[in-house]
Amino acid sequence: MMSLLIWSLCLVIPLVILQVQKRLAIIQNLGPAIICYLIGFLASFLINHESIQQISEISLILSLPLLLMNSKLSRLIQVSPSVLLSFLLSIITVTVSVLVIFYFSSADKILPAATVALFTGGTVNLSSLYVALGFAEHVYLSIMSYDFLIGAFYLFIAMKLAKAYGQREQLENETLGISEKLFQKKALPFLALMLMINALCLASSYLFFAKIHATYLIASLTLVSLISASFHRFEKTEIADQWGEYFILVFCLSIAMQVNLQEMASNALFIFYFIVLVLLLNGLLYFILCKFLKLDFHSSLISHMASIFGPPFVILIGKNLNRQDLIAPGIAVATLGVALGTFLGIFLHHVL
Repeated sequence: MMSLLIWSLCLVIPLVILQVQKRLAIIQNLGPAIICYLIGFLASFLINHESIQQISEISLILSLPLLLMNSKLSRLIQVSPSVLLSFLLSIITVTVSVLVIFYFSSADKILPAATVALFTGGTVNLSSLYVALGFAEHVYLSIMSYDFLIGAFYLFIAMKLAKAYGQREQLENETLGISEKLFQKKALPFLALMLMINALCLASSYLFFAKIHATYLIASLTLVSLISASFHRFEKTEIADQWGEYFILVFCLSIAMQVNLQEMASNALFIFYFIVLVLLLNGLLYFILCKFLKLDFHSSLISHMASIFGPPFVILIGKNLNRQDLIAPGIAVATLGVALGTFLGIFLHHVL
């Protein structure tokens, strides 16, 4: 019963936000994603259930094919080198920032290792590192929870930058469509194709790994979606974008509901300060170097978000930049970060 209630809330709340976003200034100013983040955080005081993680995982894999259905491979090839270069630069600045903060602190070596893994592809890496190194559960939960909270503010700033420096001719357009537009007959072909792509990728994951392999699943979903985008003949693909963005809002809501306030309250603020200082120093170094190397700001921002947050929030930044062509390369480098981050964290743990 509780599981059904949580599923209902996570599916309905984003629809309500989409419906009222034009009428409420706070949603227009903060953005639907941040509002979902805030509601999810408030709900975490009351709700703690295993189904929440399932909702975040399912909503993510449903969103990827839909958001990539109008991607053009020729354009992706043109922008991919700059995104990849920016991403490699982000990994370097994250590592340097962690080492600098660690040098001037009294942190245990597990904290820099976990932070490097976390900021080289997102929370998937932190979970993998936790399994690989077997460090204390309360440290893992504290890092995860602080990352959710700090990440919400960081994401808000990044989305404001994306809107401010996005392609000007589209800035007046709404990022998300009104909820009624989702329930139209023309959405059915896109939803059917999305389900087919997910079924194919999930089946192949079980075939090759006998389980759902997160890195493989994201990579295969991206690849198969791009291939299908080159061959499908559907018109008016904006309805696919709207459904994809709706599922991202469900993801934002459910991921924030996983904040563990009890662990945060029972541990010192040292982890909080460490993560904040790493983020600030990394952002400063990264964007100074991007400016010095004359890297494109749009590609730099997408790559930075791919490194810090992983695949899901690449989509939000790409939409706010009005750069659909950067979403697929951003997801690709984020997947690379998911593949590399755990190994980088393990290496750092053994070296320090």
